[in-house]
Amino acid sequence: MSNLIFANMAASISELKRDPMGTVAAGEGFPVAILNRNAQAFYCVPARA
Repeated sequence: MSNLIFANMAASISELKRDPMGTVAAGEGFPVAILNRNAQAFYCVPARA
């Protein structure tokens, strides 16, 4: 089954663990979809958004 991702940027849980602030910065102020085993886990939304 495929799911829509409502973000222009996606990252894995591993990337988020390795560099949390870099992952947020990669979204350039917009939400970043965090994936676990290629399935949506949650969205990381910057405070300004």
